[in-house]
Amino acid sequence: MQNKTIQTRRTRARRGKTVVAREAGFSIRTKGNGFIVQIRREGLRETKTFPTLDAAKLYCQQLDTTRTNEGLSAFALTPAQRDDARRALAMLESRASLVAVTKAWLRMNPANGGTTFADLAPMLLDSLEAAGRRARTIEQVRQYCAQFSRDFGTRVISTIARDEIEQWLAARHPGRSFNGVRAILSGAFTFAVRQRYADANQVAGIAAKKFDREEPHFWPVETVAAVLRAAAALDAEKAAARAQEAAKRFEAGKAVLPSVAPLLPVFALSAFAGLRPAEAARLDWQNINFDEAIIRIPANVSKVRRARLVPMEKNVVAWLQPYRKTAGPVAPSADTIKRGRAEILEKAGLPAQWPQDVLRHSFATYWMAAHSHEGQLAEMLGNSPAIIQRHYKGLATAKEGAKYFKIEPPAEGNVIQLRQAVA
Repeated sequence: MQNKTIQTRRTRARRGKTVVAREAGFSIRTKGNGFIVQIRREGLRETKTFPTLDAAKLYCQQLDTTRTNEGLSAFALTPAQRDDARRALAMLESRASLVAVTKAWLRMNPANGGTTFADLAPMLLDSLEAAGRRARTIEQVRQYCAQFSRDFGTRVISTIARDEIEQWLAARHPGRSFNGVRAILSGAFTFAVRQRYADANQVAGIAAKKFDREEPHFWPVETVAAVLRAAAALDAEKAAARAQEAAKRFEAGKAVLPSVAPLLPVFALSAFAGLRPAEAARLDWQNINFDEAIIRIPANVSKVRRARLVPMEKNVVAWLQPYRKTAGPVAPSADTIKRGRAEILEKAGLPAQWPQDVLRHSFATYWMAAHSHEGQLAEMLGNSPAIIQRHYKGLATAKEGAKYFKIEPPAEGNVIQLRQAVA
């Protein structure tokens, strides 16, 4: 290669570095005991340091060869390809490189057809089940993934843009459900990234909405009493109907249908022991110690997967005593509980709306009013004292709290007794 070395000259460069030589059009400067060569590559400054001047010159010669080859490579394109690249760059107006645009196009048009969201959903659900997630959690993910699939199920995951997802969330879930559904979809897209079906989680860039804090919905003492009374009456009616059906089947020589767990215990555990509905539904009778008046919530029952002990108030013992068993599920199936709620509200003459966790919220509100000890209540509920302070303090009076825990089971005539609080 023709030697393009220019005789060394002494000039002061920026930052006090001295240009000691030029090789193939590149400047070589001193830095300490070494020699540096600086170039700009794709808009960024790139610096190389060499121990000797000869090594720096050799690098400059290699740069010159690379520059020549890269210039000649353009002629490997056909005239039509060069014209296509020229027109594409003009359309981009320096907003992006052809490489960046090509990567985006390839992501939107995968060579193998790509994985659709409808394909992803069952794989996600299988992974959640394998990870031991709660059935309720899996069902929520199933529900909202199915809802999203109705609009985007046939789309390849990598082609679903953030703006599309945000618009869908705003249209389908404009209220408080926005953040919850957003979290579920974010989990789905994170799973897609882990499985290499997508390069990025498009939901991660969508900001969660901020809402004013709402006080937990709790029922008046009289409403809770009416609900428990209606549940006890409904259990009695269903037990009588099952007994009649069993007698008829016996006379006809048919097998007797299996028994069904009553409704009242699961509601009493939420109303007077503060269990979450899902915890009460998963509880076994062997976890209720009537002798010591203690309910043990095992880790596999607890929402937060942490065991805890809940002391039993006298009235919850009285409510559960007629249903007491040594073992077996406390609650009937989820569908039976759901139907039972509607039947109980109708029997009690109440509006056909059962607010989420309303019995647990009622327990926490009235227990706090009666005892004023957020630390102990937090232990019973499996929450933090800060949550108790924020949600349950100052919502009911001490008198209302005392009255609440005097709600007793039906006596003669199916009447709830409200014993007067002892002064």
